[in-house]
Amino acid sequence: MMLRTSDLCWNVDFQCDNVLCGHTYRTALTMTPEGPVQRTERRESLSLFDDSPNSGSVSDDGDASSPGYLKGD
Repeated sequence: MMLRTSDLCWNVDFQCDNVLCGHTYRTALTMTPEGPVQRTERRESLSLFDDSPNSGSVSDDGDASSPGYLKGD
């Protein structure tokens, strides 16, 4: 599990590789960039079942597009 504590820091929890052990460890991950971090606008994401940005078929191989209930509409 990763918990963001600031813009450049995260706490990371992970378990031991030995399945019978079960120890949980925590470490801090800090990014130290050489320059200031620039914010960018969030990009629009594509639907999981439709991988073309214009909702058309990428190739015309006869596949039907996913029904609306699978696209999250």
